[in-house]
Amino acid sequence: MQYSISISETLLRVVTVDAISSEEALEMVKKLYRESEIVLDSSDFVSVNFCTAESDECRLEMDVMEIPAIQLNDPLLCDRLQILAAEYSTSVELLVNIAVKCLLDDVELFRDLRAGKINME
Repeated sequence: MQYSISISETLLRVVTVDAISSEEALEMVKKLYRESEIVLDSSDFVSVNFCTAESDECRLEMDVMEIPAIQLNDPLLCDRLQILAAEYSTSVELLVNIAVKCLLDDVELFRDLRAGKINME
């Protein structure tokens, strides 16, 4: 019998550039990345995930990728993300993606949420 196994790696590198604004810095780094001036490699490895193609975990990750946009309704959360992004010279989008990845990896948290053991207010 044959099985399809999904392997997903996360690579992360924080790049520091001199710019007038965070928007300009982001565009500069995007351009450097697109032009292959920045190439992530094994030294940027953060995590790896293995799962069968039939598993709920893989389907959940694929569903998350289809979400076009997420609106944050808590202004304090938005401010904290902006501060962290500036502090680490990275984008808010990257921080949110890392946070979501960590959340998805924490199976016990999902179990507690489903069981109503965590109050989200």
